Amino acid sequence: MGDVAAPFLSQVKRKDAPDYYKVIRQPMDLGTMVRNLRSETYNSKRQFADHLQLVRDNCYTYNTE
Repeated sequence: MGDVAAPFLSQVKRKDAPDYYKVIRQPMDLGTMVRNLRSETYNSKRQFADHLQLVRDNCYTYNTE
């Protein structure tokens, strides 16, 4: 996926951002999304799009606090 996507490929580790899970109540990452696609968890394109938006929103929320 490339260097730009690298920070979003897996869950945020508490050791890297100790307060992340206090700020972000609904974490999401691209790795989880890929697993959801492979396991056919998504029932619609909207669910997928919502999770992708959540990744973006979480990034902006956490990094502007």
